[in-house]
Amino acid sequence: MGVLPELHRLLEPGVCGFATAIPAAAAELLAAEREAARPFNEPRMAEFAAGRHCAHRALTQLGVRDVAVPARPDRSPLWPPDIIGSISHSRTCAVAIAARATDHLLSLGVDVEETEAIEDELAELIGSPPEYALMLGPGQVQPELACRLLFSLKEAAFKCLYQWSGEFLDFADLRLLAMGSERMFAMARLEKPTGETAQRVVGRFVAGPEHICCTAALHRNGLRGDSQGNSLSSRNSP
Repeated sequence: MGVLPELHRLLEPGVCGFATAIPAAAAELLAAEREAARPFNEPRMAEFAAGRHCAHRALTQLGVRDVAVPARPDRSPLWPPDIIGSISHSRTCAVAIAARATDHLLSLGVDVEETEAIEDELAELIGSPPEYALMLGPGQVQPELACRLLFSLKEAAFKCLYQWSGEFLDFADLRLLAMGSERMFAMARLEKPTGETAQRVVGRFVAGPEHICCTAALHRNGLRGDSQGNSLSSRNSP
């Protein structure tokens, strides 16, 4: 995990993860994965192979070996039965996380981005002033990286919620609820048109000199009717 040395800090108990540089020298695709990757050009193949290499390593940590992670028609990973997980890549790095689904842990999401600023004109599309205010509190994040970090937090939450519901979301469908100690965060999917919390995911992030990485998890107590509000507590956070 040299590429993302703090990845282990982003994983709650029972969740395994692995990260690698792109291209990944040891990456080998299984038959179903090679078929899924057949139309790809060389750069896209390198990204795909590195992501699947990370997925294989994460699955091996769970005791699941030599099992393919092909792609669904929507291009999301098709995990083995009873496994939840997520894959992400930037231009230079790939990461995957996986766990055994339980009654408590329903889905996972991960995102990795290069540590670089996003154009100012995109900031309003990605988040709202109250969300940025949460991120710019004492000891939180450098102002020039706030937009990139919020983008990554929401990408991890998108993937987490899509795995559970199959519903595509926009940035405005998610709202950052809280930023806590130890780089923890809580994110809500908003009910339309009321704006009430429909689901609540929690996760952690790290903003290093080269990469930002965020993980998100949907727990049973994050579903509608069992939300814990805007606070981050040890019971609800990884």
